[in-house]
Amino acid sequence: MARRTYVWDTQKKQMVEKSQRPPEAAPYYLKKKFVSFQSPIDGTVIHGDRALRDHNKRHNVVNASEFSPEFYEKKAKERYENTYGETADRKRDQVVRDAFAKHGL
Repeated sequence: MARRTYVWDTQKKQMVEKSQRPPEAAPYYLKKKFVSFQSPIDGTVIHGDRALRDHNKRHNVVNASEFSPEFYEKKAKERYENTYGETADRKRDQVVRDAFAKHGL
């Protein structure tokens, strides 16, 4: 006696033999047409996805669209903190300045 595999059929609301199940629609993906552009890094014209991947790898860069708005907000806060806030480097620099002033240097 051969083994059989059963699966749940959501339309019939019962278990059916896997070989009798209707085929499911395969998901599809439509890709937008690639628009060629000139690289601001080296001036070459990028004509497709493959050329863009190679270019990015060669120059160690990534597309800005790969980052979320939250990432940009986080980096903006970090830049502000590094420029105007109290960071470890600023505190250390102040300690060194105070030590120089204390010893008359």
